[in-house]
Amino acid sequence: MAKIIQVPFKSDIVVPVETAQSVQANRQNPISLEALGLLINLLSYPPTWELNKTELYKRFAKHKETSVRSAWNDLLAANYIIEFKYRVGKKWEYVYYFRKVPFSPEERDEILAAATIEYGGVWRLDFQAAC
Repeated sequence: MAKIIQVPFKSDIVVPVETAQSVQANRQNPISLEALGLLINLLSYPPTWELNKTELYKRFAKHKETSVRSAWNDLLAANYIIEFKYRVGKKWEYVYYFRKVPFSPEERDEILAAATIEYGGVWRLDFQAAC
């Protein structure tokens, strides 16, 4: 018989059971194991950290950009991430919200509505119409 013993570390990240088990098929919005790993990685940075997706592609070079993008899209589909862009002159600025439990549809709508007021219009990152 084998034992798995978890040894606590003084700066552990606290992850809800729902998040940790979100890869299982019996959940409402299952995510891939890669998506769970990416989410845990994102949560490990301080709230002041500025997220840049191209930086993630470089950090996880072993898995290639396609793998990171796929994990990201899993998190988007399961509402762990909300993303949009807005114009500043001729330049696009990108905004990403993420957390360890999924956003509800109402929370997503509230965030996008507030962003629309703040930035004067926001667009989804799949290059479709404004939100």
